[in-house]
Amino acid sequence: MIYTFYSFKGGVGRSMALANVAELLYRCGLKVLIVDFDLEAPGLEHFFDVPKAINKPSDVLTKSGLIDLLVTYKKLNGLPLPFNDGISEDSEKKYSLSNPVPPLNNFIVPIYKKQVTGGSLEIIPSGKRIQEEGDSNKDYLNDYAQTVRSFDWDNFYRKYEGENFFDWFRHEAESCADIVLIDSRTGITEMGGICTHQLADVVVMILGTNEQNIDGAKMVAESLTNPKLIKESRNNRKLSLLFVPSRVEKSESDLVNNFFQKLDEQRLNKFISPDLQFEKENLFVDLMIPYIPRYAFLETIIDQDKIPVSDTDLYDAYKRLTFTLMQLVPKDNSFYDQSLDVIGEVLRSNYPSKFQISNMEKRAESYQSKGLYSKAEELYLEILERKKQFYKYESLEVTITLEVLAELYESQGRFSEAESLFREAKEITRKLSSKSGWEEITG
Repeated sequence: MIYTFYSFKGGVGRSMALANVAELLYRCGLKVLIVDFDLEAPGLEHFFDVPKAINKPSDVLTKSGLIDLLVTYKKLNGLPLPFNDGISEDSEKKYSLSNPVPPLNNFIVPIYKKQVTGGSLEIIPSGKRIQEEGDSNKDYLNDYAQTVRSFDWDNFYRKYEGENFFDWFRHEAESCADIVLIDSRTGITEMGGICTHQLADVVVMILGTNEQNIDGAKMVAESLTNPKLIKESRNNRKLSLLFVPSRVEKSESDLVNNFFQKLDEQRLNKFISPDLQFEKENLFVDLMIPYIPRYAFLETIIDQDKIPVSDTDLYDAYKRLTFTLMQLVPKDNSFYDQSLDVIGEVLRSNYPSKFQISNMEKRAESYQSKGLYSKAEELYLEILERKKQFYKYESLEVTITLEVLAELYESQGRFSEAESLFREAKEITRKLSSKSGWEEITG
């Protein structure tokens, strides 16, 4: 899964949100790759200037990155074929590239040591911007700036098979990690279009609390969901959108309420999946990232080993965002089961029981679809007990699980056990259909 973090305007905490989500996912044991595609204003590596980093920001700045990959690819196009210096010909053929592509691993830099469980956090930086120790013969920052300024994106797409190249990039990035998080350029740019239209499975729009941000986000959302563009630029590949109000000054309650009212008036919720679960009155409020003044002076992730009381609201906001991002993983995605594990980890301390129950139901359905009936049964029985505690015994939620479990037994030929559960569900439904019970159902 590829998530692109995008903002119409700058200064809204987009990169910081991405960095903290990456940290959370890494701590859940996932292989996480972050990509600094904000070539004109790079610096994603600075959020990881922490003791456990094996490559500090100063180290990452000396490494080749995204712009170097693009330039190297263009240079290879001028070489006689075949060229096979560690380059995958199968990958090139699959994505209809006529010329060789340098291995993506050459441009990936580890940030943390790989966990015993397999979790990792790595970065494709924007590009090499300072010289390594002992190398004083070249002004890398000036070269970097000139290369970015002069890079002709239109020419790259027309003459260097740009669309096929980024299809290759998407495939290679996904093969390197469980989750890819891309930090996109702000505004309406060629780079932003690549990150959102072509690469992303989900676009996470970070919004500032003013009308320019709302109007800009709506305009971009309408473009991204244009059926013609989805067909031509994405080959009908599904694209999900999410809107995250950021740097919200909660003490200004009247202004905050006015802001959320404007979000409702612009009907941004029509772009959001109706299947998403949220804790508060709506998803915008649920995903709100609060403004913490001291982070205006810092470029760092929250210290999750020792969270200051002042940072609790901000940390919880990033956990809610991570929870929601994992809900957007489709069932037919190979990462789906792992996403449920992440949701379970996030839910452990932050969410009410109804979310834990919902996640367990998805896990049980996954087991059942794979023929793992004993595991599915065990989980459905646990769900049933939790629902009885959370909703009370005589509730529609309990009858739903009773019937699902009965159908599972029936599919295995366990007809007497199934019949018993069907009768139990029918009896609860009969009681609920009385006047007092019907008020519970409808109200």
